[in-house]
Amino acid sequence: MPELSAWKDEMPDVMFFSSTYESAEIARPVIESRGFNWIPLVNDTLFTKYIGNNGYPLTVVIDKEDIVVMAEYGTSATQREALKEKIRSLI
Repeated sequence: MPELSAWKDEMPDVMFFSSTYESAEIARPVIESRGFNWIPLVNDTLFTKYIGNNGYPLTVVIDKEDIVVMAEYGTSATQREALKEKIRSLI
């Protein structure tokens, strides 16, 4: 999650969201204490219904025409670099 904040700093015109099933009361202290700067979606139980519970994180890149252009389960340095490269190619 700190890396997502760094991406937001590097690409301020890109909208970054996270989704959690936790309530705002639980999520807010974590988000604020760590200085996360992206948009948190709290109390989100529908997202898991649509994508399943195959593990987190799931990162989805959506272009300006609302088309999903990339989706990655899990995280690794290679995956994060590919995601960041894809995002940069769209802006």
